[in-house]
Amino acid sequence: MPKAVLTFGMFQNIIRNHERGLGMVTIWDVARAAGVSKSTVSLVVNNSPLVKKETRERVQAVIKAMHYVPNYNARSLIKKSNNCIGIVHALRHNRVLKQAYEWNYGLEQFSKDIEDGIFEAIMSIDSDSDLSVVKEHFYFSPDAGTLPKIFQNHRVDGAIILGGFADADAQAVVEAVEIPMVLVTSPLDVTGVDTVFHDPLAGSYLAMREFIRTGHRHICLLNCPRSYQVWPKRIEGVRRAAKEYRYSLEEELLLAAEENTAESAHREFSGLLRGGRMPDAVLAANGEMALGVLRCLYERRLRVPDDISLICYEDSSLCGNISPAMSAINIQKELIGRTALGFLLDRINSPKLPARSVVIEPHLTMRASVLDRRK
Repeated sequence: MPKAVLTFGMFQNIIRNHERGLGMVTIWDVARAAGVSKSTVSLVVNNSPLVKKETRERVQAVIKAMHYVPNYNARSLIKKSNNCIGIVHALRHNRVLKQAYEWNYGLEQFSKDIEDGIFEAIMSIDSDSDLSVVKEHFYFSPDAGTLPKIFQNHRVDGAIILGGFADADAQAVVEAVEIPMVLVTSPLDVTGVDTVFHDPLAGSYLAMREFIRTGHRHICLLNCPRSYQVWPKRIEGVRRAAKEYRYSLEEELLLAAEENTAESAHREFSGLLRGGRMPDAVLAANGEMALGVLRCLYERRLRVPDDISLICYEDSSLCGNISPAMSAINIQKELIGRTALGFLLDRINSPKLPARSVVIEPHLTMRASVLDRRK
């Protein structure tokens, strides 16, 4: 006996019946029962930080009571979509794609952890979903007039773009791409696109404040390259904490690496020590910078935190696994990824939504690399 065939028209009728209360619970049912909009339910499902605690708890209670499960398969058939999203890593001109584990290559920990958050959100939304993800590395150059392959011919329903941009470059990409997308980057002046930012100013402020609070007197900032959008933000955060706590900042201890690698950080910090300056604390802009500092100290038989305290701006699995375990600014990369996915799914389903922007606040995770010098 031949198998029964479920046509697209038949499937539409089933969905309509469900929405009339004759089958599975829909997102509209949850929204009506909770007294909120459909978009608010979607934000709650996607663990977005934009929803107030009391609203989130009310929606979650309704979801549990009604046994609501999002159904991406139905959505895909109704909209005739690809049921596929893209993740694009925006590469800088000096980045390479080949696997290389030497110290003159970046760790790429930021993008990896953001991806973890995206995939975690996909699994938590619907464990039975066949929503697929494709990934592409791309050197963005708006002047070249080319875009990633996954943007061409609408191969994906939408995309999350990770990486650093200048304001003008990001705006050019926004205007060139015709499918829904979300930018995950540092704060930018860009319009017409959903954005999820981390806050380098707030993170640097927290680290500097902790160094001052624990009695450090010669605090060094080993910053990322000056061409990076976050470079001035980190300096601003350090200056703000110094002013607030009446700390006399030493300008010669504000360093910037030429490249975002441990090798470049080692070269910059070694030059500082050769010049006779010995800080008692270092804020490293990321894992690469921190590893460069650690190698430099090892070569001179200096110890962390006995001789120099160390905080890494961007927390990662690296920080908790080295010895001594490294204190770090946690920018909540997994939460950034989950929020970005929530924004993208909302944008795919409701293209006319106003563009949204959210800044995920960092916090300081203290480990063994900071010595309290007040004792």
